[in-house]
Amino acid sequence: MTNTIDRKQKFIEARTFVVYYGHGQADLMSRRDIAIVEPAGQTEQGLRDMQESGTLIFAYVSITEVPVYDPLKALLRDGDYLKLNGKIVSNEEYETMVADLRSSNWTGLLLHRIGGYLRNSNYDGIFMDTISNVEWPSLPAGMRAEQQAAAIELVKRIRKLHPNHLIIQNNGLETLCVETAPYIDGICWENPDFVHPETYSWHETVRKRLKRLVADNDLRILFLQEKSVTSKNGLDSALEWVKRENYLHYLSASHYLEVDSN
Repeated sequence: MTNTIDRKQKFIEARTFVVYYGHGQADLMSRRDIAIVEPAGQTEQGLRDMQESGTLIFAYVSITEVPVYDPLKALLRDGDYLKLNGKIVSNEEYETMVADLRSSNWTGLLLHRIGGYLRNSNYDGIFMDTISNVEWPSLPAGMRAEQQAAAIELVKRIRKLHPNHLIIQNNGLETLCVETAPYIDGICWENPDFVHPETYSWHETVRKRLKRLVADNDLRILFLQEKSVTSKNGLDSALEWVKRENYLHYLSASHYLEVDSN
């Protein structure tokens, strides 16, 4: 089995990655240094084939959002969800409900799921999606602070339990990344907005923040874009940043349901 040093070194040296939430396609993903996948869509044989080709494989894990089809949903109680004014917080775009990271039941289920991926299915690491929800400005300041504190503690626990594996955090670029950086190996910046001028100042602030975190914590930064929401100017800007800052880059079909054959 790949050890800590080998994984970390391969991650540092990686030049390509892919994100794919569909089924199969191990042959195409084997052409990349890093593959971020939905575990439900992959077979044990496919995982072995990719790893034998030298690909680092990360299991997608939703940290705060619970879709209706998630098997863990049946194990959740009403008190495990985040509530605002008595109503469960949701992400209407994806029809998911948001879990409360202060819930020991939810975090226990998450840790069990993650342990299964890393120890039983031999993934090289996890890709923590939806963790950035703890930064939602729509949450009251006190609730936001408590959710962020719980998120940081969760990341610390994951790192302590799995010191030999890799962790990538998706977004969480305001304050969360500053606190989690010592415990993770990479940060993914998903669909940066390089179109609207009013966002340019914020993007520059984030760029400088990530530069400091990379220098202090030996992190890799991944730029992830979807074709459906990325203009030519947005892509050109991203590629300029990739070259200047040594980011990794991947441009995907909508919802990450195709694998680029290049």
